[in-house]
Amino acid sequence: MACRKKIQGLTLIELMVVVFIAAIVLGFAAPTFEGFIRSSRSTSEYNRFVGDLVFARSEAVKRGTDVIVCPTTDQTNCAGTNWDGGWLVRVAGGGDILRVGLATNGIDIAASGFSNNGLITFDGEGKMENGVGANIGRFVLCDSHGNTTAKGISFSTFGQHRQMRDTNSDGIVDYNNGAVQNVSC
Repeated sequence: MACRKKIQGLTLIELMVVVFIAAIVLGFAAPTFEGFIRSSRSTSEYNRFVGDLVFARSEAVKRGTDVIVCPTTDQTNCAGTNWDGGWLVRVAGGGDILRVGLATNGIDIAASGFSNNGLITFDGEGKMENGVGANIGRFVLCDSHGNTTAKGISFSTFGQHRQMRDTNSDGIVDYNNGAVQNVSC
């Protein structure tokens, strides 16, 4: 009697079951992964923007002169109050451009509370503008998919900043204004 080799493999039915189970698992994982990507992109943009603001303050102190951060549309000139097109860090009075921040698609940046939302100035001592209160302004960065991934930063007249936090545990960061008020995008 001749020995027959047994052929090992999957039947079509077994393969279809495996593909079906994989599709169900991926269906549950995809929305979670998409949220993770959105949150990571928002955090990355926030860190880059805050880094440029801190850099501007540091350069103002180092140089002993005013350094401005302003919105731009052409990466060369300050323009308007819309921060979504990018921003410049430059020496005041038309001086050298020290850094250019390019906008990230899907991230909206809004300034509020500053005396001039189109131009943020750090003086040679690192102070910010001529504010009248302790907290003079804030920036909110929002993912275009909603405020649950929003990030915020508030500034004092002394140029110090702090990150806005979710103080009421609803998953949305709150304004640092003494009251619990969710950031709106």
